[in-house]
Amino acid sequence: MWIVTEDGFFSCVNGNVFPMGLEAEPEEFDLDISEYLLVRSRDSDSMDRLKRRLLDHSLLSDGPVEGWPWEGLWTGKVWSNVGSDYEHRMLMPRDLFGKYLNLCASNLQYRNFKTRVVYEWSERLGDDIARDRSNALLDTWYAFKTAWPTDEVMADKGGLR
Repeated sequence: MWIVTEDGFFSCVNGNVFPMGLEAEPEEFDLDISEYLLVRSRDSDSMDRLKRRLLDHSLLSDGPVEGWPWEGLWTGKVWSNVGSDYEHRMLMPRDLFGKYLNLCASNLQYRNFKTRVVYEWSERLGDDIARDRSNALLDTWYAFKTAWPTDEVMADKGGLR
């Protein structure tokens, strides 16, 4: 699954594809590896923002120190492998990633995502990085607009039932 939020771009897959050869943190966790997602990003800022959103919210509600419901299940540790397709990877309980998405959606106030994130990224990362990210978003949007079959195309090809 690909997700783009104000925090960044993430690719999420089943936790059991955790790369071999990395520290075996999952063995220390109470959950089975299948109950985790492997959240991946191309830049460390995206991971830092994801963690900060969760931790800032939890601190407002008796967070990580006491009552942190993911204690023993998640440390927020990020493994980095420079030069790989997703240089930064983190195991995260599925429910916790769901909480992250809920926080993103519950705070959504903007009318246009592309405009909002360019402003956010420019403030945080500078105009050059914001422009690069914006171009990636626009290229992706255009690819889906032109290549993703509409209902009409699917009906013509017998794919819409």
